[in-house]
Amino acid sequence: MTEHRQQPQTIEPATFVPLGETVASRRFTVKPLTGIIAAALLVSGLVLGFLFTAKSVVVQVSPASADLSISGGITFKLADHYLIRPGDYRISAMAEGYLPLQQAFSVGPDKHQLLELAMAKKPGHLELSSTPAGAEVLVNGEHAGTTPLTVRDLPRAITNWSSRPRAIPPQKTP
Repeated sequence: MTEHRQQPQTIEPATFVPLGETVASRRFTVKPLTGIIAAALLVSGLVLGFLFTAKSVVVQVSPASADLSISGGITFKLADHYLIRPGDYRISAMAEGYLPLQQAFSVGPDKHQLLELAMAKKPGHLELSSTPAGAEVLVNGEHAGTTPLTVRDLPRAITNWSSRPRAIPPQKTP
């Protein structure tokens, strides 16, 4: 018998030739329904996060007819109280016949909080006349002028006002 041995073959590398532009590119696509559901879940999560962390703040202002505005964060008004997250805020109040009010306040960790505000009344004006004219007018004991007179920017805390006739010089008799 003859032995027949095969010679080992050498493996040679082949040159690479790309197939061309036939490979499709993979892009990430979002279906509209998936996007809507994701947005709804995100908004729901944010609303729930606010509701679970917000504190109840009751604002009592005098006069009760004042228009209130709170700045500094997200607030949600329910009847006579607000839901506000803890932190620093600024409240503004406006009412007919009262000076505007602006005040800083803080919401702490307590679940229920009370904020009481009292607005200052606007100063008034007093118009005075007398017969005969020229009477001296005193407001809280201080000279304010002679009649006819309009006293402006009177505070609400006038304790008294009075007038006294002007001094009439003596007349000479013939």
